[in-house]
Amino acid sequence: MMRAGSAADAIAIANAVRFGLVAAVFTRDLGSALRLTSRLEAGMIRVNAPTSGVDFHAPFGASKESSYGPREQGLAARAFYTESRTVLLVP
Repeated sequence: MMRAGSAADAIAIANAVRFGLVAAVFTRDLGSALRLTSRLEAGMIRVNAPTSGVDFHAPFGASKESSYGPREQGLAARAFYTESRTVLLVP
């Protein structure tokens, strides 16, 4: 853990690392949570929850050097692992 003097300092510290798998923000203020999450460079950002664990319906992946390739799980996985095909049947 590192102590930050302000929310801006916390964002700078978090974004200074070369990895970006998951981050967490703890606050009672929804507006602050939304502002902070929009500035964090991470593939998943959890609000008022630990960084471990993920809902298997949510697309999962990282940014920076933490990941390679598209998101997994959720609609992103369906789009990645399937292809669309049109079939026309004429009687």
